[in-house]
Amino acid sequence: MKLFKPINLLFYFLSLINFLFIGIFYAVLTGAAKGQGLAGGAIVLGYGVIAGILALIVSIIFAYILEEKIVLLLNKILGIVFALIVVVIAYRILTIEKKEEYIPPKKQVTPAAAVVPASIKYSNQNGGQKSKMGLGMAAPNFYQNNVLYFYGSPNLDKAVNDNSPTDSVVFKRSEIGFEIAEAPPWLVPANLKMDYETFYFRIISIQYDFLEVVVNETNNQTTFIDRNKSKILFYPEFLLTVNSIEPINKQDNLVRIKPMPHVSPVNAEYDFLRPIRVKQEWIYVELLSDDFKPNGRGWIRWSKDGYLIITYSLFS
Repeated sequence: MKLFKPINLLFYFLSLINFLFIGIFYAVLTGAAKGQGLAGGAIVLGYGVIAGILALIVSIIFAYILEEKIVLLLNKILGIVFALIVVVIAYRILTIEKKEEYIPPKKQVTPAAAVVPASIKYSNQNGGQKSKMGLGMAAPNFYQNNVLYFYGSPNLDKAVNDNSPTDSVVFKRSEIGFEIAEAPPWLVPANLKMDYETFYFRIISIQYDFLEVVVNETNNQTTFIDRNKSKILFYPEFLLTVNSIEPINKQDNLVRIKPMPHVSPVNAEYDFLRPIRVKQEWIYVELLSDDFKPNGRGWIRWSKDGYLIITYSLFS
């Protein structure tokens, strides 16, 4: 039967496989899966499968109505296209591997970067004004990624692997946990205490593939990192992980009985405030004495006009 001749079977296969990849490439280039999270991969594959099935159906029709010499010519063309696809895929794989093998310049961690306090009151270079608090915190996943790459001015329309890193932090496992092996001298994150395996950057902006973070809290220097290589904690979630908080100005930011600025304050003394629940710009707290005995509960404002108006302590 004509449809099952070897030349036609090859025609079906080449049509299916070529248009499967062409559909996938089209989905990637047009950003069809952008912002779809975990469903993105399935969407991209779906484009490929649909294109492949349509190509298979068309190839069967062509094999039935076309002369054998034309099918042979089409097979040659499809074979060349398939070879080009293989070359493109191989190039992409080699490019990714080369980026993974990138060895950053040898820079030792400076003492200034190694002793960043567990809590920091944000200020800019001029010293007088506080800087905006941003969106939350990014915790690099050094458990699975021993190198965190920095991207100075990436093309945000391209994938991370299509951008070249400008610097990096190298982590290594020690007998007691993780530590920083190499880092740029300007690295001063919001929170750094590697003996507690704690490392946070303040997030300024978030994009599909990248996070813009503050990498130097003394001068508000920012850069970009791979969004998928860090855990994102927006402020409500982050504040529920800290040990205690305190208002920057205790007289102007009282603990109140309800999350409203004009209701009565809680009539109780405290040394520490333990976060319990976050509601918009307010946080429900437990009032603790110096020996951590509870002395009531209430609401305190944690942000105002884009600024943090509290300090926090990650550890006791």
